Amino acid sequence: MERVRADDPEQPLDLDLYVTLTYRGEESDALMDQIRADFPRAAILPLANRGRDILPFLRLVNAGFLDGYDAVCKIHTKKSPHREDGDLWRQHLIGGILPGAELPALLDRFAADPTLGFWVADGQHYHGTEWWGTN
Repeated sequence: MERVRADDPEQPLDLDLYVTLTYRGEESDALMDQIRADFPRAAILPLANRGRDILPFLRLVNAGFLDGYDAVCKIHTKKSPHREDGDLWRQHLIGGILPGAELPALLDRFAADPTLGFWVADGQHYHGTEWWGTN
């Protein structure tokens, strides 16, 4: 979460933060306390661990949480234990969509082009159902 910290000088945008997480008792309570300490305005929504990283996001969309936003940045921070390079992969994904000081100019260009709908890190746009996996 440090890459999206509101007081991070590398992160130059004012933002609203919605966090979905799988509730696991005391472990989740501690995580929610830490998120609230770092992001006092964050909305935290405990949800079932279903649908990989996309279903919780779709629940936010369907519930209207994201109505009224011109742009939404969806970040998946859960560790992927099946990947030995999980931390590096996560850093690549986040760095590819939150590149620090150049973010405002990139976001302006993205928003100005109505033909664009998704912005992903380089090398992460896949075609075909074979990439869907299970869950």
